[in-house]
Amino acid sequence: MLTGWTLADPIIGARIGLFMVPRTWILLKQEIHILMEGTSPKSISP
Repeated sequence: MLTGWTLADPIIGARIGLFMVPRTWILLKQEIHILMEGTSPKSISP
């Protein structure tokens, strides 16, 4: 809106989304492992 370039908003939104995907996937894998009653997260030593 400030620059008049209408493609800026979708491009910035897509970059933010792509930035979040790998971190979300790692967190989701750990959450599923815990909910399926697996062992503790790998970062915690038994």
